[in-house]
Amino acid sequence: MGNRLKGEIEFKSGAETYVLRFGMNELIELQEAYGIDDEDMDALMPKLAAKMDALKGRRKAVFIALKANHPEITEQQVGDLVSDVGFQQMGKLILDALRWALPEKKKEAEGSPAGKGDDVQPGMTFS
Repeated sequence: MGNRLKGEIEFKSGAETYVLRFGMNELIELQEAYGIDDEDMDALMPKLAAKMDALKGRRKAVFIALKANHPEITEQQVGDLVSDVGFQQMGKLILDALRWALPEKKKEAEGSPAGKGDDVQPGMTFS
């Protein structure tokens, strides 16, 4: 099961289970791939979201996020996986993982981390 506190989101496609991960190394690789500097961390999320709207950008983000837990996966396989899960649904999974990896600065008293909804649950299956 993916560990949300480490920026991990687990999902299924067919019979396979995958874990997207946005730890420190993946975030840096994503910044480098998209040409985003880290001078303004508050602007990082909107910039990443804008880059992932493109086909190549979405596939690249998923590839980076899967490599830690699935080192054998290729970009071609990731493209097929995005097609299987759906472009929009994969975008939701990526953004959810990023929200957990980059929590808002203010701290909530109770419940999920700030900005972390319950709309995507660990172990969800997409066909």
